[in-house]
Amino acid sequence: MYQNSYSMLGGKDFDFTQASTLNSINFLKLGLPVSMLDCAAKLMGMKKKYFISLIGGVYGSQYSRENYRLTLLESERMLMIIEVLAQAEQYYGDINMALEWLNTPSISLENERALTFLSSIEGIKSVKNSLVKLSHGMTA
Repeated sequence: MYQNSYSMLGGKDFDFTQASTLNSINFLKLGLPVSMLDCAAKLMGMKKKYFISLIGGVYGSQYSRENYRLTLLESERMLMIIEVLAQAEQYYGDINMALEWLNTPSISLENERALTFLSSIEGIKSVKNSLVKLSHGMTA
């Protein structure tokens, strides 16, 4: 489920496609390394502090420690958000166009930016659904 986003963040030591759901959950419980957080913020074109708030974290010095690992929820949300970016990139064919779409108000998302929705799981589902509709030719 998260293999593509995990790879985009530089992950190589776990194969989500081959793991059982329980193995994936246990892996996420270990927490992703903070270096992936830096990579995710850079991919999304935003400051680390803002990205931390998107994944439900509260910015603090722990995110500057090299050996810090994200919580299960932070790790999973980060992978979900990067998954949305990958889906948008696949649709638009270019990461810059995908980022532009994420930052532009959309009729299908109540005239809000898709980025606004990424701070909750329900919002992430809405954005993914909007991308599916776009890929099937539905604009609103």
